[in-house]
Amino acid sequence: MKRKVEVFFFCILLVLVCVVSKASASDEIGVVLLHGGKKATKWVAPLVKQLKKSKIQVVNPEMPWSENRNWDASLSDSMTEIDSAVASLKNDGVTKIFVGGHSIGASVAINYAVNKNDIAGVLLIAPAHTNEMEGFQEQLAANVAHAKQMIADGKGDEVLAYAGKPCNDVAKANPKVKQLNWSVSTSSAIYLSYFDPDVKDAMPENLQKMNGNTAVLWIAGKEDSWTKSNGEQIYSSAPNNSNNKYIIVKGGHLQTPDMGKKQIVSWLMETGTM
Repeated sequence: MKRKVEVFFFCILLVLVCVVSKASASDEIGVVLLHGGKKATKWVAPLVKQLKKSKIQVVNPEMPWSENRNWDASLSDSMTEIDSAVASLKNDGVTKIFVGGHSIGASVAINYAVNKNDIAGVLLIAPAHTNEMEGFQEQLAANVAHAKQMIADGKGDEVLAYAGKPCNDVAKANPKVKQLNWSVSTSSAIYLSYFDPDVKDAMPENLQKMNGNTAVLWIAGKEDSWTKSNGEQIYSSAPNNSNNKYIIVKGGHLQTPDMGKKQIVSWLMETGTM
């Protein structure tokens, strides 16, 4: 009888140790999560909630491309803002840093991680803002040309209204979204930092240059025409890493953070504790 009691309490102790170890491991994982453009900031909210529920530390800063900030800082400045978010996680004891984002936030996350050696992984949720794509270039060619001329004329800091084509494919998959486009009001210098197709920081090239120790998770929405046509091909350009994953979830461009939240948490826990 005594032996059975000892075994029982040993099993209870073992379970408690495992639970505590898992909790401790999740506390060491941190994510800097970058929202999408304009009103798309709200679409990452369910994912932020899921991360916190899973005891994963998360920083979700408001970036220059939000509707409130309206492109008030350059791409280079946004890198500095992400540096600050990463530093805050490290100050809180996080040892495994992940940087990720939704839509344009994913593109910027790649841009950031490619120049760092201490990022455990990048989380790419319905990546967009693909300057290298011909269709994207055609839509914004007139804006880019005008911005370059403004800079040549010494007027690169003047704030202008740059018109953008409506994102009809996103609106079609999201009936509640009445209007979504790339119209922005900002200086020509800031505009080109994000939209110039000649800037050598396109998504495929950045993925190819990624540190092989940095794992890549790509979450694609099944109805997201922005990424499903060539997303897997771009993803495959990343250096080999046993934790790399490409996952397709239900929903369109805007629903992807919510639809993929459980897979994202699972991947973070698995990758962050290895």
